[in-house]
Amino acid sequence: VDISKPTVPNQADLTDASDGGESSTDDVTYVAAPSFTVVGSDVGDFVSLKYYPVPPSGGDTVLVSTQPVLSDTVSFTSPALTDSTYKFYPVTNDTAGNEREGATLTVTIDRVIPTAIISFDGDSLVRSGDVQTLATFQFSEEMDATTNLPKVNVDYPGGTANDLQNQLLTNGGDGTVWSYAIPLNTAGLEAIDGVISLSLNSTDLAGNIVPVDNITGLSVLRVDNTKPVFSSFYVDSDTSINDLNKFGWALSETVESGYIKFEKKSGP
Repeated sequence: VDISKPTVPNQADLTDASDGGESSTDDVTYVAAPSFTVVGSDVGDFVSLKYYPVPPSGGDTVLVSTQPVLSDTVSFTSPALTDSTYKFYPVTNDTAGNEREGATLTVTIDRVIPTAIISFDGDSLVRSGDVQTLATFQFSEEMDATTNLPKVNVDYPGGTANDLQNQLLTNGGDGTVWSYAIPLNTAGLEAIDGVISLSLNSTDLAGNIVPVDNITGLSVLRVDNTKPVFSSFYVDSDTSINDLNKFGWALSETVESGYIKFEKKSGP
């Protein structure tokens, strides 16, 4: 008769390859079917890996598999799981049927694809004289701020000489709002016109990439350094000197505001 209980197995460990995202030790991952290792069981015994969802409910404990202990490390791969939080724990059984249960490991599966909205300080029409414009990136969830900090590429119109690559964004504090000041007056940018395009490289805490299709505002920033040209001024033929409402002018483009200054050349 053998009533001696086997050695308590160590807590299951999520493998580095399965623990994607900001940290390889936070047990938050985008991998739907993660892999684990269990150590601490005696060779000759059997070790099982089980899990249940959080919060638990009756009958929800699932057996991943049972493996013979042939060496110190035993490997497991869970079935594909839906986005949620789970607790995994190992159970060792000896050949007599005695059982010992190890500590639980909390694992979060997150495969939700993040989104981002880009806005600009003031508006999305700028010029070299503005010096810079602050781009704000509002993400739908917290971004990786450790291993893959959000970066932006800035593609100016008129060639690639002035383009900027892998510019780090500044964390606004909670990891969901980031910013970057886009230069507008550095050498070579004084005469550019057109769209300043952005591309973004960022991932959430679980390692999910923010795809292009989920980003709003990548190609809305327009730079205009061409000054409007005044080409003519005319006054209606029946307009007297006391009537200032019947005149017009021609400009090369639409302007937001302007003024006309009258200067007396002769007369009382």
